[in-house]
Amino acid sequence: MIYMLAEPPLLPDGWEHIATDWQIAEDDNMENLVVESMNDSTNKLIKIFNNNLDPKKLYYGRSRIIFNKAIGEWSDIKIIRPRDIDKLYLTNDIPIQVDPPKVTITGLEGATSLFTIEVTPIGSNGNSKHIATSYNIRDINGFNIYSDIYNTDELTQKHIDSIVLKPNSFYIIDVCIHTASNDISEFTHVNYVTAPDNIGEVKSKTYGLTKKENVTIELPTVDNVEQITYELYRADIGKEPLLLDSSIDNTFVKIYNKDLFNSDSEYYICKVNVKYKNKTEDNKFIPLVFVN
Repeated sequence: MIYMLAEPPLLPDGWEHIATDWQIAEDDNMENLVVESMNDSTNKLIKIFNNNLDPKKLYYGRSRIIFNKAIGEWSDIKIIRPRDIDKLYLTNDIPIQVDPPKVTITGLEGATSLFTIEVTPIGSNGNSKHIATSYNIRDINGFNIYSDIYNTDELTQKHIDSIVLKPNSFYIIDVCIHTASNDISEFTHVNYVTAPDNIGEVKSKTYGLTKKENVTIELPTVDNVEQITYELYRADIGKEPLLLDSSIDNTFVKIYNKDLFNSDSEYYICKVNVKYKNKTEDNKFIPLVFVN
């Protein structure tokens, strides 16, 4: 996987950055192209290529801004490697150095969803204003599984609620920040490991729930179980999960009364701990997402 990050110049009045050309080639003359994205109006500042490039080979990349009044010059050609995170600047001026942000994860340890990526900007030379943040999650092989690029609304907190990670898996969370001077920090990388879970898929509905009804958690039947513990947490954005209910209930169906979900929060997690007779155990994290 390759990240290509663009840094457009400060534009005069009437000029607008409307798209970007991206190219990767096998040679430094950029003649044997292996992948390109031309006139890309969706990925103007950051482009992620997930192509299966040879990790033993070097590749060459460049990018070019398309303005509403003209087409810019190609950037300098940079050497890049598959699954590296690289920068390609579109201009040859000296960028303002932006320190990588501090990144922490808030939520239940090992949760597969409904955790928050917390971002603390460190600073930049010139104190350029932080105007956007890019978030990315990669699997153990370096392949991208989630991206939220150039997010101008969630600068310091990103709640992961639209995907469910695989249990017992290793992930890398990448975060960089963008400033008003069109500069970009290096990525901060945080390792994230999800808890073991051999229980299987939940049979009941977990997304699009309504607070007008009781919530049912139905697990698949598992053999040789000694004890099942259910814990219900409220998973507010950017806060440590709040334990609402805990019970030992050695059945594969748990029903929560609707009164437990009387807060304004949309997000809850049911943590199920299953202890087996052979003394092993699993922790299953079940996201419960409500609609307004």
